[in-house]
Amino acid sequence: MQTDPKTMGIVRDIARRVAAVKIPVGRLKSHQRLPGDRRSIHRGDGDDFDGHELYVPGDDPRTIDWNATAMTGGQHVLVALFKEEAHVKSTVLCDVSSTMNFGSTRVTKRILAAELAACAVRSLSTTHDPVAHVSYSQYGVERRIKSGSSASMMLPVILNVLKSSEKQRPGEHSGLAKSLATLPRSPSIVFIVSDFINTTEADWDALKRAGRKHRLIAMYVQDRRERELPDVGLLPVLYTVQDAGGVVRDVWVTRGRARKHAAQFKLREAGVLQRLKDCRAKSIVVSTDEGDTASLRVLTQLQAPTL
Repeated sequence: MQTDPKTMGIVRDIARRVAAVKIPVGRLKSHQRLPGDRRSIHRGDGDDFDGHELYVPGDDPRTIDWNATAMTGGQHVLVALFKEEAHVKSTVLCDVSSTMNFGSTRVTKRILAAELAACAVRSLSTTHDPVAHVSYSQYGVERRIKSGSSASMMLPVILNVLKSSEKQRPGEHSGLAKSLATLPRSPSIVFIVSDFINTTEADWDALKRAGRKHRLIAMYVQDRRERELPDVGLLPVLYTVQDAGGVVRDVWVTRGRARKHAAQFKLREAGVLQRLKDCRAKSIVVSTDEGDTASLRVLTQLQAPTL
């Protein structure tokens, strides 16, 4: 895959900003554990004892700790919890719809998405977790990299995001839903990097279903000129902006238009964040104008124990 010098310059600039953290998974349940470098919690025999939990109908009776149960005087049935090293499958989904090409400051939303995806992949490499990548648009899946070693995935993922193009297709347009259909059957970590402008009801329904099984991390990408227009004086000023519907246009900005624009975006943002919450996704808002510290701030939030 040949890459022009300009794109490679962007890739090198992105790689310079990429950082990594160990991403916690909490009590993510999976029946397909493999030896690895991530601590997970499971029931039954294991390596490191981690306490007890009440037995609930449906648990494997073989996990019951009868000695601990006897010590409660028969009041409670307890199962033993142990820690083990495990790999967790992960997938990074990146929106490459045309609305992601907008950017009024440091970078476009697409370049920021490539940067965030690279940070996720590099973070997953610290625990040697396998990772897959999907670039999608509002029309469907544009490019896909099958699950493989995260240690060698960072550069291909960056190039995939930068070089994927939106291809118009007939029929229903639910690109996020189609990309979610590629997720592994076992519980996994799923990153979604998008401005969520072209998200359909079918997409939201698919995301809600995914949230019941997988751990979802939504990186909500924005640009300053989507949130607010510049402060102007008595005379209107011509600016290129992207409205709440994703339409890019040159507009004469007045104080009244600026207030209306900001109010519309706040309303839309609140709606997106609420719907992500309904899907059990952890939301992180990140803007193109944040500078080189954007990735570090996002990674700090990824380390939060609430993931």
